[in-house]
Amino acid sequence: MEYSDAMVSFRRAFTLIELLVTIGVMALLISLLLPALGGAMVASRRTAVLSNLRQTALTFDKYISTFGSTYPWAPAGTRFQLFPPGSVGGGWISDGYWMVNRHWPSLFHKIAPWPEHFSVWVEPKVGEPGKPWLRGTGSTSDGYPSFWMSDTLYARPEVWTRDVLSPVQMKPVRTDDVLFPGSKVLLVDVDLTYLPWKTIEAGDPPTPVLFIDGHADVRRESEATPPPRLTVKSTRPMFDTPGGARGVDFQ
Repeated sequence: MEYSDAMVSFRRAFTLIELLVTIGVMALLISLLLPALGGAMVASRRTAVLSNLRQTALTFDKYISTFGSTYPWAPAGTRFQLFPPGSVGGGWISDGYWMVNRHWPSLFHKIAPWPEHFSVWVEPKVGEPGKPWLRGTGSTSDGYPSFWMSDTLYARPEVWTRDVLSPVQMKPVRTDDVLFPGSKVLLVDVDLTYLPWKTIEAGDPPTPVLFIDGHADVRRESEATPPPRLTVKSTRPMFDTPGGARGVDFQ
């Protein structure tokens, strides 16, 4: 019996049921692979953030060695320069003492020029291309890094032991004030752009942090030592360590 070309072509084609089964299998495989791919992307971005933190530690080491073994510090009323010297822009007068945590880059212009260094201090998706210190708001958030400095490293440890704030306590912290460098946080990633929004909104997200000894890790706020009760300022874990620079943030 001879078959026509039409019959041969018909027999080689997919039936509707076969096509639906194939689509179903592909959809199932995609649904299984998407979480794994998403997890791999998060892990990759997290690795990049931790690498940036470790590189930032080297910049802090340079600052500390340049300024007599002290951590970044500025008195109240300091004019923080929020743009690289010579570029279009201005500064902002601090309205309080507790602004060094986000304005520490302003103290680094001479030892770490922003055009070469600021891209390490922010996460991807933050800042404008070529000008990472600009967040696109035109406000005082310009000049903010992704990594904020612990408050305990620019006021004397007595503030977190006796709840005292006076000119005596508003002085630089020295490296020899830190008793547990492997357990004391230096910088905290506040942007968390490496995480999906739903993870951040769920509360207590895994947060990249840099420790005084230069190692970086991911920790949760709930794991940190609870901050003391103070009247001089509001407190947060990792930013306000009991005992100040002499305390520990994680056991």
